[in-house]
Amino acid sequence: MPYRVFISHSTKNEVAKQWLCAIAERLENESLRVLLDRKLLIGDDWAHRLHTWIGICHAAVILFSPQSTDSDWVLKEATLLQWRQSLDPRFLLLPVTMPGVEQQDIAQAKGFSTLQLSQTQFLAANDAEMAADAIIDKLRPAIRKASNTEKEFPLIPARRGIQRLLEGVSTNTIEAALDEVVTEDAQSQVFLDRDNQKLLLAEELLHAEPAAFEGAFTVLCDELSQDQAKRILEIVEPCWIPIEFVEAVTLLIQHGDYAAWAINANKRRIGMLCVKRCSGRLLLHEIDNTAAVDPVGRILNEIKAADGGWDLTNAQCISRLKSKANKGHPEFVVLGPDVPAEARAEIRQELPFVPVLAVLGNPLPRPIARGIDEPELNENPGFEDGFEDQLMCRAQDARDIIRQKG
Repeated sequence: MPYRVFISHSTKNEVAKQWLCAIAERLENESLRVLLDRKLLIGDDWAHRLHTWIGICHAAVILFSPQSTDSDWVLKEATLLQWRQSLDPRFLLLPVTMPGVEQQDIAQAKGFSTLQLSQTQFLAANDAEMAADAIIDKLRPAIRKASNTEKEFPLIPARRGIQRLLEGVSTNTIEAALDEVVTEDAQSQVFLDRDNQKLLLAEELLHAEPAAFEGAFTVLCDELSQDQAKRILEIVEPCWIPIEFVEAVTLLIQHGDYAAWAINANKRRIGMLCVKRCSGRLLLHEIDNTAAVDPVGRILNEIKAADGGWDLTNAQCISRLKSKANKGHPEFVVLGPDVPAEARAEIRQELPFVPVLAVLGNPLPRPIARGIDEPELNENPGFEDGFEDQLMCRAQDARDIIRQKG
């Protein structure tokens, strides 16, 4: 698998475009796979494609031209790339400044000041060739390590899991499913690993449009067992949550700020999927209205059951949870909209080291808010009307296909 490098940029002037082209060409000449929006095809879901690239890249370059700090997309991509770095400290994030751009200017720019980019080493270059040399020098040690083993990126385990489940599927069926999710032209222009069809199909299933996914899934279910098909659906479903709606979970991981967060949704499952969308490796527990009585005890029992630790006392369980949180591996709790406010308050008071994502129905003007009783709202846009119902229907349609094929 080629080493993947994502490039974030704002090329609103000719000089910045020349730098971008020169850096990308140099990286490709080193047999690296450059993930760049200029490679998107007409008809691509470009936002989803960019989010997927951010999830599967080995490293990323942020090319800071004088216009970059005014770009909402560069800010968004930089935020998501820092999320990647927070999940895996080995992930390489390389900010590159063009002439006329100083690191302190970026640190003071609106939006960028909260990203803590000052903790990342910047590469200052006088020309594109110098910038490309510096990038390659930084990448070489990581490329050697990645050639031996592929790191656990957020979407890599998901893609690998699907690929394993497709092992017994015939070549004809794989090709038929590929025809549903990606055109032959796209295969040749966007992806370099066409020889590995199962890998390509697994990657495409993670960000296929609803109709395309349904078509490919229907084809695959002719040969998959019901259990295999259900497992693929479990892997893919969290990817249907737009990545901008996992900001709360991202910040919890990145800063160790185990506050309570609220999500503006009607279904507890949306909260579960938001956590899984951020990282399938996070441990989480789902709590409904039965937690109204002794909510802390209910959570501890859930965690004991999941960990196989029924012999632990509550004090021992709490000590284990606190130790995991201190090591940066907290266990999440997702509360449904029917959990009363008094129970939420008791949980926060007794278990402050357990991050809580509460699904509160629709009392908030934006989808995610920090704090439950007095939310400090962020600037995310609201969920589109009908989003939850569409997502639930999409999952139900897939389950219906499994039943019909079974």
